Amino acid sequence: EQLWQLAGDEMAALKMAEQPRFFIRNAGKNRKAAHAAQQLAMLLQQQDRSKLRIHSAVLDVIYWHLSAFKATDAADAMYICPREKRQLLNARSYLLKDLTQAPTIADIAKEIGINQCKLKKGFKAMFGCSIYALFQQERMHSAMTLLKQYNVTETAMLVGYSNVSHFSAAFRKQFGLLPGEVKREM
Repeated sequence: EQLWQLAGDEMAALKMAEQPRFFIRNAGKNRKAAHAAQQLAMLLQQQDRSKLRIHSAVLDVIYWHLSAFKATDAADAMYICPREKRQLLNARSYLLKDLTQAPTIADIAKEIGINQCKLKKGFKAMFGCSIYALFQQERMHSAMTLLKQYNVTETAMLVGYSNVSHFSAAFRKQFGLLPGEVKREM
């Protein structure tokens, strides 16, 4: 029951019974694994079964079945389940709620309820950049908007920089222009 509650959306996607006894991972359709399984089934139906041939056929089935898992590992690495997507979206919201100071990865993970490794990998897979890179991008986009109303020093302070030269360097890295140049063009 606990696994069912935790898996929720994933179980709905698998269209499994309402309360499964266990979770399975399907290796997908693999012709070689299916052929090896057919060969094993034929060997098991024969009268004069050779233990060595059956053992060999079993190893074939295991090999091809495990190979099917290995082939899907790259795709699985990019797959993010619906629950983790929600957690990552919540992590993004938590990260961007205050652009003056970035929370630590440990703080985000604790707040959202996901381990730090999954948070970092999932963030990169879902948003295409690291947590800090996204924070910096949003911070600089906010600064670009703020430059319409405030001078460079005030903008730097509003987005959490106490040193204007550090702000200018980060702004230039993001946009290729200094904030003073942007301000003059507005």
